[in-house]
Amino acid sequence: GNIQCWSVEAGRRIGELTGHTDAVNSVVFSPDGVLIASASCDHLVRVWSNISGQCIGLLRGHEHFVKAAAFSADGTSLVSASNDRTARLWCAESGSCRCTFAGHESSVTAAVLCTSGQIVLTASNDRTARLWSAETGECKYIFRDAFDGWVQAVSLSRVGACSCGCALGVLAATGHDKTLRLWCAETGGSRGVFKPPCAEADTEGGGGGGDGGGEIGEALKKRAAARKRPRLLVVPAGAPGSLRASIAATAFAPHSHGGGGGSA
Repeated sequence: GNIQCWSVEAGRRIGELTGHTDAVNSVVFSPDGVLIASASCDHLVRVWSNISGQCIGLLRGHEHFVKAAAFSADGTSLVSASNDRTARLWCAESGSCRCTFAGHESSVTAAVLCTSGQIVLTASNDRTARLWSAETGECKYIFRDAFDGWVQAVSLSRVGACSCGCALGVLAATGHDKTLRLWCAETGGSRGVFKPPCAEADTEGGGGGGDGGGEIGEALKKRAAARKRPRLLVVPAGAPGSLRASIAATAFAPHSHGGGGGSA
C-alpha cells in the first residue's frame, strides 16, 4: 500500500508515501503538480502534498475497492471510480463529496472530468461508458455500441477536436475487446472504431468460417452491407503490440487536431 516517488533525472527513489492499508490501484498528479491523489483497495482516496509528502486529505465514502482517480483541469476537484458501482466527485481541498454517480450495473473502472468540470465520464465492467452532469449526478448519455467485454478506460479530447464542432469534444473508450471506440461526447454520434488486424479479419469474414455460400450467404452479405456502421480504422499490422491484448488506458494528445483528436 505504499507509493514510491522517484527522480526521473537522477533515476533514484526520493521518497515514499505511506498510509494506505491495501494495494494502491492508481496514482495521479494535479495539473500544477502540487497535489497527488491515490486510489486504493482500502476503499479510500488519499490526497498528498507533493512538497511535504504528507497526506492532507482522506476521502471516505466508497464501499469497495477504489480503482482510479483523476483531477479536474484546475486541480480543485477530483473524481474517483469504484467497484461499488459508483463514481464520486470530491472537493480536493476539503475532502467533501460533492456528488455521487450511481447507475452502472457493475464495477466502475475509470472516471474523468471534462475541461470545464461540468461533465463526468465513466467506464464500467457493465460494458458501457456513461456521461453525467457533475452538478446533478444525472446520467445524460449511455455509450453502448456493442462492447464485447469490460470497458476499462475513458478519455476526453480537448474542446473543438470533434469534427462537428461541439462544446465537449471526442470521447474515447476501450477495454477487453481490444477495440478503441470514439464518439462525439455531446451527441453520442460515432466518430470511428479502431480494431487490430485480426479483429477486422474476423469481422469481414462474417464469422463461422467461409463466405456462407449460395443464396443465403449472398443475402447475409447484402444485409451486412446495408447496415450503417461506424467508420472502421484498422491499426497497422506493424504497430507496437498490434493490440493483441486488452487495452488498459487511453489518452488524447494535448494539442491534437482532427476528428479523432489524436487518441493513443
